[in-house]
Amino acid sequence: MSERVKGILLFVLVLVALRFFEIRFAGDLIGIKIPIVILTLISIYSLKSFFKYQGGFSLPIRLMTFATFFSIIISLLVWGQSIPQSFRSTAIILIYPVFFLLKDYNFKTRLIEQVILLLGFIYVVLYFFQFQFPQKAFFGYALGATEGDYSDEGRGIIRIIFPGAGVFWLAVFISICKITSKVKTAYYHIVFAILGIVIPILQVIRQLVAFIVVLYTFHFGVQLSLAKKLLFIAAFFGVSIYVISLDLPFINSLEETTRRDTELGSDYIRVVAGKYFLFDFSDNILSQIFGNGFPNYNSNYGKAMSKLTGQGYFLEDIGIIGLYTQAGVFAVLAWLIIFYKSFTIPIPKEYMYCKYYIWMILVTSLTSGSIFNIHFTISSVLVLYIYHIESQNIGKDKLKKLLVYLQKKNISLEEIKKESPATSI
Repeated sequence: MSERVKGILLFVLVLVALRFFEIRFAGDLIGIKIPIVILTLISIYSLKSFFKYQGGFSLPIRLMTFATFFSIIISLLVWGQSIPQSFRSTAIILIYPVFFLLKDYNFKTRLIEQVILLLGFIYVVLYFFQFQFPQKAFFGYALGATEGDYSDEGRGIIRIIFPGAGVFWLAVFISICKITSKVKTAYYHIVFAILGIVIPILQVIRQLVAFIVVLYTFHFGVQLSLAKKLLFIAAFFGVSIYVISLDLPFINSLEETTRRDTELGSDYIRVVAGKYFLFDFSDNILSQIFGNGFPNYNSNYGKAMSKLTGQGYFLEDIGIIGLYTQAGVFAVLAWLIIFYKSFTIPIPKEYMYCKYYIWMILVTSLTSGSIFNIHFTISSVLVLYIYHIESQNIGKDKLKKLLVYLQKKNISLEEIKKESPATSI
C-alpha cells in the first residue's frame, strides 16, 4: 500500500471517528449511523492482531478494549440497555484496536503528523466559522454567550465548545515541537502555537489555560537558548500584564467563577457529583467492577442519566470518575498505566508532543471528559501508536550506531561473544 493511499485512508478514518465534526445538516445517516458501521467493521478487523504485539502501550490498549466491550454487556444486564443501543453510544470508543492495525501496515509518524495538521487546520476554520454564528449550532453543540445572555455559566464571552478538539490539541503540540526542532519551522506551526493559547481562553476553560501556560513555559524554557528564553519570558509577562489591564468581561467572569468555586469547597457541584457517581450510583458488584456502560439517551439508562444531568451531575465534568462509572476499574487501570509510562518511557525530543498530549489528559482528568470523550479517542490512539513505535526506535537506533562503530573498528559480534567470559548460575 502506497503512502498516498495510507494518508487518504487515515484522513477518512479520523474524519469518520470524529463523525465529520458532527455536522448537523448531514443528519443522523452521515453524522451517526455511517460512522458507527464503518468504525465497528474496522474495529472487528483490527482484532486479528489483538495479541500480536507486546510491550509499550499494547497492554493498556487491550485493557481499554476489554473494558469498553464488557461495559456493553453490563449495561444490558444491569440497565436493560439493548446491544444496538449500546453500540450506538460505544462504537467510536471501541476503536482502540486500530492501534494494532496501524502497526500491521506500518504507518509512518510523518504521515500521521501531516494528517493531524490538516485536520487541525479544518478544525480551526470550522471553529471560527461557528464562532461567527453562535446562535445556531452547525456542528455538534454550541454554547453561545455575550455578557452572559446565552451562556450556561455566564462567562461573559461567546463560548463555543466545538467537536473534534483532540486533533486540534495534537496539532498544537506537534507544532510547538517543530518550532524548537532542527527542521525549518513552517508559518502554520507558529499559527497553531498561538491558537493553542487563544482558543482555550475563548472557550474559558480554566484547567486548559493553566496547563498550556505551564507547558509553553516548560517547553520553550528548556528548548530555547538563554537569549531566546529571556525574550520569551519578557514577551509572555508583557502580554499577560497587557491583557489583564484591558479589564475584559470574560477575564473578570473567570476570576469570579474561580473564586466562587473555591469558596464552595466540598459543596462544589463537581465534588458532589464525583462523590455520588463514585460511591452511590453503582449499587451492585458488577457495575462497581465493570462499570455501567456508555448511556444511550433513548434507553432507560440514558433517561436516568438525563435526570441526573438536569440536577447538574455531568459525567463529562468528573473526568476519570466518569470513565469509571461507565467502563469500570479496568479502563481506569489502562489510563493509569498510560500516565505512568508517559513518565518512564523515553522518547526522542522531536516527539515530545506525545507526552504533552497525555499530560494534558492527565491534568484535565478530574474535571473534563477528555479521558473518555469520543472527540479525543482517535487522537489518543494515534498518540499512543506514535509513542509506541518511536520509543522502540530508540533501541534500534542505538543498535545501529553500535554496529556502525564495530564495523569501523573491524570488530564482529561473534568476536565479542568469543571474548566475553562465560557466565554460570
